[in-house]
Amino acid sequence: MADHGEVFTNPREVNAMLDLVRDESFRLDSRFLEPPATIL
Repeated sequence: MADHGEVFTNPREVNAMLDLVRDESFRLDSRFLEPPATIL
């Protein structure tokens, strides 16, 4: 992780997050902002 800044996310969590925005993803005027990662 220190070399690449990557963190494994379980597919179950990814699918749960996608389910939260499913309806918005079909709207052409939707925008999604990803909060920045916290640097410790």
